[in-house]
Amino acid sequence: MTPLPNTLSGIMALFESLPPATTIPDNTRFLGQSIGPTWLIAMGWPLLNFGTLAGWKGKQFHDNGRVLNLVERKGIESEIVPIQASIADYSKHSGAVVNLSYPSDTTFPWNKVTDELRPLPDGRFLGVTTVDLPLIKALPYPFVLTPD
Repeated sequence: MTPLPNTLSGIMALFESLPPATTIPDNTRFLGQSIGPTWLIAMGWPLLNFGTLAGWKGKQFHDNGRVLNLVERKGIESEIVPIQASIADYSKHSGAVVNLSYPSDTTFPWNKVTDELRPLPDGRFLGVTTVDLPLIKALPYPFVLTPD
């Protein structure tokens, strides 16, 4: 497995050094995990434990760029909150990413969220979430998706 840094600057440097994304996964289930410094993971904890995505486990990629979030609540796993995947330019620098866009009619704050993914050499994806809201727009929230 590719070692992942535990500092935000290290994670972002790794993300920006990864090769551009060229394909969207098809029919693949990924388990997700927040990564980075403890303070940053703690900031994202309320969104992933009390909101629409409470019990978030990862993402299920279907065909044609259709993606759903995986959540587990009371021992039952569900696919919720549809996302559209595309290959797009990275929002911060150059190169392509797998861009995961939440529909505008998705519940707040997810209608303000974009996930950008780049493949790691070991088959996982390094992801960066940004929230299009004042004060936190500049703060990336990193995660890793591991094929299940």
